[in-house]
Amino acid sequence: MDFAEALRALMDERGISGNSLARRVHCDKGLISRYVNGKQPPSAKLARLLDEALGAGGALVRAASSNAGPGTGSDPGGVLAAFGVAPGGGPAATGQRPVAPELVDYFRTQLAGHYRADMFLGPHHLIPTVTEQHRLICDLASMAAGNVRSGLLRAGTAYAALIGWLHQDAGDIPQSVYWRSVTLDMAHRCGDRDLISYALTNKAMLLTDTGRGRAVIDFG
Repeated sequence: MDFAEALRALMDERGISGNSLARRVHCDKGLISRYVNGKQPPSAKLARLLDEALGAGGALVRAASSNAGPGTGSDPGGVLAAFGVAPGGGPAATGQRPVAPELVDYFRTQLAGHYRADMFLGPHHLIPTVTEQHRLICDLASMAAGNVRSGLLRAGTAYAALIGWLHQDAGDIPQSVYWRSVTLDMAHRCGDRDLISYALTNKAMLLTDTGRGRAVIDFG
């Protein structure tokens, strides 16, 4: 049984909808739909979270591992391989080098492109892509050190802010609230006061837009 079949069977057995499952593992509901329909393999991390959420006892993790192929899973577009990092979290078989500093600029460039694409594609098409890239940035940051780690955390903060905006634009306020909190959390990890202020401003703007303007004072 492949991953999509195993996931569908478990969801049916436990009577859990895609929307409910997405909330349990804190991911976009569009991603769950793609996994269920076999259109996209999950990252190793998300396969584990889904396995735990459904009480699958490792079945989903094994199914995801057996379905994984080159350029899939936790390495969307083969980005990790191109920079000498293996999708499993360690150095690639060739090179055996740490996280490349060039990845920081790569993700910054990608972010600018996502903002441009949002004007033409809208949030629903971008949320799955940007969310997967945010996970990839977090995985890399956990492996990196020094300035590379700081740069990746800053990039991750900016990606989380974009995801929060995309969910708000799509009308999914609970997910937007979640990603605003992720933005603030990553900003604190950076230790950058400007980013922390930016993240707090984002949370305040969301409260204002959803008619809870009085709560904005709490962020002052």
